[in-house]
Amino acid sequence: MSSYRPDRVKIIADRENLERIGKLRQFIETIAAEYKRGGVPIGSDGRIDMSAFVGIYPDVDKDQDGVRRRFRDWYGGFSDKEAQEQRLLSDGEKLEMLIYVILHKNLGSEFVVARSSEHDDHIHGVDQLLLERTTGNIICAFDEVGDTTGANYEKKAAVVQDHNVHRGGATIKYGLKLEDEGGARRKSSPQKLETFRFFTWLCQKTALKKA
Repeated sequence: MSSYRPDRVKIIADRENLERIGKLRQFIETIAAEYKRGGVPIGSDGRIDMSAFVGIYPDVDKDQDGVRRRFRDWYGGFSDKEAQEQRLLSDGEKLEMLIYVILHKNLGSEFVVARSSEHDDHIHGVDQLLLERTTGNIICAFDEVGDTTGANYEKKAAVVQDHNVHRGGATIKYGLKLEDEGGARRKSSPQKLETFRFFTWLCQKTALKKA
């Protein structure tokens, strides 16, 4: 008699995935720590830290509450620990983490790479930002999609096209700019960013299994 148990196989696969994702997270945390030491408000997950905007915007608490509310809506049936694990196991989160690491490894010497805040990810559809170190300006942003065909791909591609064609590019509330401090030094300045180039980054879901 076969002892095959689908539930057991899934548990083992999830654990193996979490181990791989854990290594990715550790690398991102190292990157984020380097940025924070340089005065760039990046959280341990590589995202722009919304708390850096307290005193700039009067409604930061409201936006953070909105982030927490959406998280509870999506993962309300899980404990806090289980919800975090489920999020890490999602294709969307794995894709964002992977592309963040790819961008940093290949462009990090010339650009500051940041994941958008949770607020801007949901409200404005922006996932990743590139800031040029020499000028301090934002170069472009990306919205990743794990489908190359189908309704999800078409929806995301249409949103990006609408921003670029009709709105002059993307907008984020919780943005950054690197301002000149004299010499080669630049300090980060939290601020709203508007009308910058916005692209869709396509990555087949099968690539996630190989990462």
